[in-house]
Amino acid sequence: MPRRAAYAALAMRVVPVVTARQSRLARAAASHVSSLVGRVALSLAVLGSALAGPAAAQVDEERLRLMHETISYTDVIDAFDGQDRFDLNVHLEYARLRDTGTVVRERTLADGTRGEVEVLRSLREVSQLSLGADVGLYHDVMAFVRMPLILSESRRLTLPSGVTLEQAQDALTDANGPSGSDSTLFSLPFRSPTRAGLDFLAVGGAWALLNQMRRPWLPTWVVRLEGRRAVGKTLHACRESEQGNVCGSQSNEDRDLDGRPDGTASKQARAGSSRGMSALLIDTRFSRRFRRAEPYAGLSLLLEWPALHGAARAAYQPDDYGHARPGPQTSATLGLALVPWEDRGSWQRLVLDARLLATHLGRGTEYSALFDALGTSPDPALAASRAGMDFRGMTEVEAHLRYGGQLSVEVQAARYVRFALGSWLQWVTEHALTGRDACGAPARAGNVAPTDGRVCDGGKADARERGVIDAPGRRFFLRDQLLLGIYAQATATF
Repeated sequence: MPRRAAYAALAMRVVPVVTARQSRLARAAASHVSSLVGRVALSLAVLGSALAGPAAAQVDEERLRLMHETISYTDVIDAFDGQDRFDLNVHLEYARLRDTGTVVRERTLADGTRGEVEVLRSLREVSQLSLGADVGLYHDVMAFVRMPLILSESRRLTLPSGVTLEQAQDALTDANGPSGSDSTLFSLPFRSPTRAGLDFLAVGGAWALLNQMRRPWLPTWVVRLEGRRAVGKTLHACRESEQGNVCGSQSNEDRDLDGRPDGTASKQARAGSSRGMSALLIDTRFSRRFRRAEPYAGLSLLLEWPALHGAARAAYQPDDYGHARPGPQTSATLGLALVPWEDRGSWQRLVLDARLLATHLGRGTEYSALFDALGTSPDPALAASRAGMDFRGMTEVEAHLRYGGQLSVEVQAARYVRFALGSWLQWVTEHALTGRDACGAPARAGNVAPTDGRVCDGGKADARERGVIDAPGRRFFLRDQLLLGIYAQATATF
């Protein structure tokens, strides 16, 4: 018995020690096994993500994209999309533009060489209110309509710095010009009437062929098509005087078809607001969202031609444009939108947008900075009709490039309200405002001699050419042109 009791006491001391050691060994083993399993799982996860790259990226993009909408540049609203049966956006935008430049004129010097002399500074200021609406038609397909309303447009021609009035008027006078006239083309300072009214009505559609919001691994690709139709009163060359607006050349005939003899002052005379052009705009846009940044790019082509209705057709004789109708405009856009903050739950977002802009304007007949001044000129060479063609102020403008940038801030204040505020600055390369070729190939030519003394093939010259402004040595050029604009936009979504 004593021996058994001794064995029992010894067992009670040894067993707890062995059990504690076994417990520590078990925990250590479990820790090693857990670590090994974790490493294997991590390796498998890395391997799986590498093998399933697009799917993993898609999940990551879904997690990062807080709002299922692109930036406004490539936004196309929907219809019949799940529970969203209909979408409508209404836009209201105010824009202010300031356009300045220096006009110079070629002069033929005594030794036969040509030089240039500064003649005037041009200033154009435009305030415009644009109304627009987008209507969803189907998935990623919408129609839109917009109409710009010109609140005010003013033009002024003043003396450049360092040029006296006598010097400027001398440069505007041709004592022995090819027209045989020694009249001054126009006097400085010159002021056009303040214009206001409608310009055109634009109707078009947009289709997002690819939409990153539906398929995150794809970019967004939008194609837009827009048609324009002149709806306002077409522009008439006018000048402001104390007696009222004086419209048309001083020929004592109603060549501009405004109901009164040209060159007569009237308080009721209207200078018009519309360029009288129909147009087709083809536009394609691309964008791709990367976390908080969305780079984008766009290309567009604008083709214009004289409207064929009412007064525009009668007053501006579309046949006279021939090959020299308004030149095509090709534009390119490259930008980056940053989204520093957005909250999908409250449909709120802040977007900072910076873009580069470039537009090539082809050679063509246009309303230049000298449109009103030349269109109301008393010079007989401009006032007289040639082969039944009247001069109304539009000139053939040389091709040039307009380039610059734009900065804007866009705020999605709520699900149904969005605001934007921005500004743009653009420079324009030097280009000729006049210089129509007397021996060009117009749609209609008259049996008249070129005013610059040349002999054209077939004995026919372009009756639209006026040597007093188009002949080499008498042309006008625009340089140092700068465009500065601001805009504010509000959009309501229904």
